Amino acid sequence: MKLKKILKNIGFSKRPPKKTTSSTTTPVPKPPAVPVINIWKNDAIKLSFDSKTSEWWRNTLLIQRRTPISDAEDNLYQAIIKSKSSAFSPDRLYRVLVDDAPSSLTVAGTDDLTRNIERMIIATKQTMSKFGCIIAVDPDNSLPWAMRESTADVRLIVVETPGQSKELDIHTLANADIIVTYKEPADDVIAYSARRIDVAPTPDALFPTLEAAVIDLYPKEFNVLLPIYNCWERLPEMEAVDTSRTDIVLWLTCSEDAAPCVSETFRQFVADLAPKVHRIAATDQARNRYLNLIDRLGAPQGVAYFLERAFQDGARVEVYYA
Repeated sequence: MKLKKILKNIGFSKRPPKKTTSSTTTPVPKPPAVPVINIWKNDAIKLSFDSKTSEWWRNTLLIQRRTPISDAEDNLYQAIIKSKSSAFSPDRLYRVLVDDAPSSLTVAGTDDLTRNIERMIIATKQTMSKFGCIIAVDPDNSLPWAMRESTADVRLIVVETPGQSKELDIHTLANADIIVTYKEPADDVIAYSARRIDVAPTPDALFPTLEAAVIDLYPKEFNVLLPIYNCWERLPEMEAVDTSRTDIVLWLTCSEDAAPCVSETFRQFVADLAPKVHRIAATDQARNRYLNLIDRLGAPQGVAYFLERAFQDGARVEVYYA
């Protein structure tokens, strides 16, 4: 008997039956609507926020200039919007188009621009608390800074692209959590006091540098304590630190009774405390946040710059005395 007939008799056909597939497919996340705001008006930022509330720190807000002032700026916007990276997934990326062009109609009846922005942010404060990261490209006004100050947990990334014709807002730069740029900062104040500066190897590498910075802000699964200043080995005290409650550990050269106290200004307290700091350790997440300041801990006033920033950010500090 031929093979075909044998197979037919035992139930085999020439071809296996086609598998039936379900007609339903996984829906593609729909990008959120993009509102347009004018910073000269008092209107609140209206965001249709229907994203996931769990893991809110993955939600990113892109402050996008309505009319880009350079090709590099526009190219970066498009790279972010079209990216398939987990850092910019469609259901986690929100955008706000900003119109900063004043006109006789928008300026009429308004006073100081800063007050307008403050009122705008106060009205949007609850929404801002649902974002983990704000991205501002070549910001020339204080809107990104005000957004960052509206809630304690959001982080601000400022991106400087080549070709911008306007001077970047000094307040937004100085208060950014991460500055992503293609060159070393020319301003010494920014260079010495910025929390973190990520310099792309080339202007074309700005996007991957930004992408890595966003992911680096995510909470660490293993947030271990690391030595960062004058502390090259793990000390017994480090093993006892609960990193879920502590960000930074200081070892002082003085006793608790002789330690400085806040008797005058905050800045004077930091200036008195810094010379008495012998060692510093920080969690991995805190280290990532203050990379630029940590690199300069050995420089004059380096410890003071670091402590001032960390204290202002509400870092949780544990202290060991001599």
